[in-house]
Amino acid sequence: RRRVVQTNLAHVGYSPDERKRIEAGLYRRTGRYMIDALRGLNVPFELDQASGNALQAAADDRKGVLCLFSHLGNWELLLPFLGSQLSPGMVVAKPLHNPLINRWLEHERAAQAPDLAFVPPENALRQSLKSLRAGGLAAFAIDQYGGSSSPCVSFLGQPARTVRSTAGLEQRTHCRVVGVYALLDGENTYQIMLEALPPAAQDADTPELLERHNTLISGWVRKHPEHWFGWFHRRFKDVVEYP
Repeated sequence: RRRVVQTNLAHVGYSPDERKRIEAGLYRRTGRYMIDALRGLNVPFELDQASGNALQAAADDRKGVLCLFSHLGNWELLLPFLGSQLSPGMVVAKPLHNPLINRWLEHERAAQAPDLAFVPPENALRQSLKSLRAGGLAAFAIDQYGGSSSPCVSFLGQPARTVRSTAGLEQRTHCRVVGVYALLDGENTYQIMLEALPPAAQDADTPELLERHNTLISGWVRKHPEHWFGWFHRRFKDVVEYP
């Protein structure tokens, strides 16, 4: 996927020198994150003090919390953390293509995050509404290609097809929206970062809400480009001709 990585980096405006630096860091960190994902709960982590109250403050409104995450840092590490925060809790999880790896991953997730329900995309809307209306948590990774029927909204400054589910849920439930990611620091400890979005306008339409969600994720990626696994994906399909 190296040519995909290079295409994506060029498409969102990085210079040749920046692309070289980001690529080198990306491959190093991807290897480390893969190993740490295998280690599971043995990896040390702590909640960033500056954002520690964001999730609880959102939950206090009792309208449910829509949790946005991405393939930034160690996203598997987030699952046991999220499962411990709000109940009921669910995560939209697309099965992997390899059935053996998928079976292993499902077993690990069930062991590490027993309080979370893992729901395939085809059942996501109904289960998400149920969880949010009960004051719980619904978590979505929103940084991948959304399909040819999805709306095009800005991501990293470029048009990108984005799954509309999160906008629909926010419109229907007026839930609170909190972003979360986990990055490895210089002390070999993961810092879990939370960022709450202010309540959206009552009359906000789907593109406006998706733009807010993508802006949140884009800000993280611009700040920590070497940590985003999404460079390996064809995120801008239908807009970019990939090799």
